[in-house]
Amino acid sequence: MRPTPRSIELLRTLRVFLGVVGLGALGCASPIVGAECRDGWIVCDGVCVDAENDALHCGGCGVECPAWAECRVGACVGRVDGGVLDGDVFDAERPDGDLPDGAPRDVMDLDAPQFLPDGALPDGALPDGALPDGALPDGALLDGALPDGGLVDAGPCTCTVDQLCCGTSCVDPTSDPRHCGGCGMACAVEEECVASVCEPICAPPTTYCDGLCVLLDVDPDNCGVCGRRCPTGLCSAGMCIDARPGHVVLVGHSYDVSRVVIRRVVGNSVWLANAAEIDVGIYEGDARTTARNGVNRAIDESASGRVWNRMPLTDADAIVGALGELEVVLIHAQVGASDAELLALGAALGPFLRPYVAGGGVVVVLDGGGSHAGTWQILDAAGLLDAGGRTSIGNVTLDVVSPTDSVATGLPFQYRAETESVSFASDDGADVVVRHGADPVVLHRVVTP
Repeated sequence: MRPTPRSIELLRTLRVFLGVVGLGALGCASPIVGAECRDGWIVCDGVCVDAENDALHCGGCGVECPAWAECRVGACVGRVDGGVLDGDVFDAERPDGDLPDGAPRDVMDLDAPQFLPDGALPDGALPDGALPDGALPDGALLDGALPDGGLVDAGPCTCTVDQLCCGTSCVDPTSDPRHCGGCGMACAVEEECVASVCEPICAPPTTYCDGLCVLLDVDPDNCGVCGRRCPTGLCSAGMCIDARPGHVVLVGHSYDVSRVVIRRVVGNSVWLANAAEIDVGIYEGDARTTARNGVNRAIDESASGRVWNRMPLTDADAIVGALGELEVVLIHAQVGASDAELLALGAALGPFLRPYVAGGGVVVVLDGGGSHAGTWQILDAAGLLDAGGRTSIGNVTLDVVSPTDSVATGLPFQYRAETESVSFASDDGADVVVRHGADPVVLHRVVTP
């Protein structure tokens, strides 16, 4: 019987069905319902893939290996270059064999921003010509690792004690605007580096003072020099109008033990400010409580109806920050401080205390006690008075040799030094108010405007 068109179409459909089933049974890449992929293959988007070797589906659907790796046993691994496994450094598109046999693992790829530190490879690890000049930064390999002729191994900086090694250059951090106070600490375009601090560049005739460009000729807060405040609020030609003299007083008593006469010395020194009301900044440091109480009592006893306000000062920054509001700065005799600490405090205060005194301020320093060379060293480091040294003189008779000096007001011609009193080796040109033998015990320097 001759087949009809309908029977022919049915036969063709049956053949396609049987063929697909057969291929699925053999592990065809495109399974249908009921078919499975061969062992080790998985279905990804309806297609069987070799998850152990397919770089687009390595170990799982969509897990694509990077260009420098291939898929092996379901994991992305670096290609082999010259017989040695890659992968430590990105290989970009470089073909296998780019490095000679026996070379270390890919030590450098010219297309990637990765470098080995100096010393990572021994000299001669790469043959001459393996990399072009300029491929490595200066000093990246030990001398001899690459031929000269384009690479210059600068080596470490050899700087003087006042310089810093920044990169490959020695710089002065006190004045270099690119490294002001430290490497990479650059000043702004409109700033300059002065004493390791970025400061605005002030156009002449102005001068930079504490964040401002000022005219020293007329500025009442910076009259003549930065920090000199005029009591009258008037400055002309760099001088305070109707300015009072400043005072520096060094007293060789600690006031750990005191009597009324000894207290008059420090009381008179504080009231050199000569006003109905004064603000007194007191740096106690490690002074004993008895000494602190003795000084407070002395100022009260000499007040004679006047008012004084006590401002505690804890460190150099606090003293400097308060100078604009103080008539007097008093520094107690320090007991436990070291010489280095006393000198450092004086050096930090010097640039501010000198104009403070020149503008009419009073600085009083007490000395006595402690195992250091003397609290007077603060004045010396600040550039105000050099006493040259000190000697302990407890319980001896002292002579008042300048009875007309304001510091000696109310003192008899003689009185006894209590424990922890000291004499000094030099008067440094200041007026001697009290002596022990030939050595000064109380010094008074008047600083005229």
